[in-house]
Amino acid sequence: MRFRKKLERELKKKAQEIEIIEEELKEKEAALREAKTYMQAIEDMMRHIPKEENSDESTISVRPGSTADQALRVLRVEGTSLHIGEILQRMGREVTRQSRQALSGQLSHYVRRNRVFTRTAPNTFGLAEWSMMVDEPDREDEESTEPQQSVPPGFGKIRPVTQV
Repeated sequence: MRFRKKLERELKKKAQEIEIIEEELKEKEAALREAKTYMQAIEDMMRHIPKEENSDESTISVRPGSTADQALRVLRVEGTSLHIGEILQRMGREVTRQSRQALSGQLSHYVRRNRVFTRTAPNTFGLAEWSMMVDEPDREDEESTEPQQSVPPGFGKIRPVTQV
């Protein structure tokens, strides 16, 4: 009998321990649910806030060694927007229809997402970081510095019709 009572005491003791552990587990589960809810609320708020655009080189997500990376380096060296053919030439690549389309497609991918590159004219690309510093000069300004072609005298003037 003594042995049985000893076992019953041990059983009650373990039952109490289990009760305490279960109570702690319920508290921890409640804290876990609360933390997950808080985390989800923060994620929901972040979805409504626009992503920040930084011009730091560390945030530029161009794969090193790729053709987009080579184009990025060419544009940084030149310091101005270039036509896709000029970019390919400065990269040391053959300028073919296929190579122009391939590079243009890759750079356009970044342009559509407002990252790294900008399109300043058809098939002409620049860097997004430049638009943050100074606006690019218009093409019209560049053309106005070139000498104008002379117009023949009387060109564009209306003359009275003479009757015969």
